[in-house]
Amino acid sequence: MLSRFSTVLVGLTLSLSTAQLLAPPKGLSFTREISEIPGSFDLVFDGNQCKSQDAHGDNDCHFEWGEDVTGSYKLQVDHTIDEGDQMEGHFKVRGYYQNSLIICNNHAFPTNTLTQPLQIDSLIPYSFTCPLCGEDCVLSFPVVKFTYTIPLPPCPVPAHTVQTNIEYRLQPDSPTEGIPTHVEGIVKIYRSTGEQMAEFSVSAYVK
Repeated sequence: MLSRFSTVLVGLTLSLSTAQLLAPPKGLSFTREISEIPGSFDLVFDGNQCKSQDAHGDNDCHFEWGEDVTGSYKLQVDHTIDEGDQMEGHFKVRGYYQNSLIICNNHAFPTNTLTQPLQIDSLIPYSFTCPLCGEDCVLSFPVVKFTYTIPLPPCPVPAHTVQTNIEYRLQPDSPTEGIPTHVEGIVKIYRSTGEQMAEFSVSAYVK
């Protein structure tokens, strides 16, 4: 049950890389930055997919579609999580045209009518609020077509440490059908009193 709560913090620390904005490599690239956390976090991937490391482990990583993502993480949470504690996320999704057409909200736009990259974030910003315990958290990101339900334990969740292996295979094809897509945002975790416990910045590229 505690490891289910841990997946919330782990999933929200992952983001996508600093590849060129208009021509990112095919696949999933990510960076992440943790500016505040109620404890400690360490992430290690197998192989040589990551370009850098920081105090929280591997960073600036790239994976090809269909590739196995393996590694491990260790998360230490120093505070009890109580009913009413929650996380808030605020994201922007930006797509970039290529070839002759770009599809946005089921409409096709000829690229010769566009002089700048199409900024989807102005049309579909994404925000969410989820509890940290007591009920499930459902995350459904636009454009990249990714929805994930995180089962959460009952409240309260005591301070704990979890170490877990990562074993995940990426889907064989791009969810954006090859259209370069950038997702970025900030996630903050608050106590029921309004006190901030954690902050994660996220920047994601998919092609």
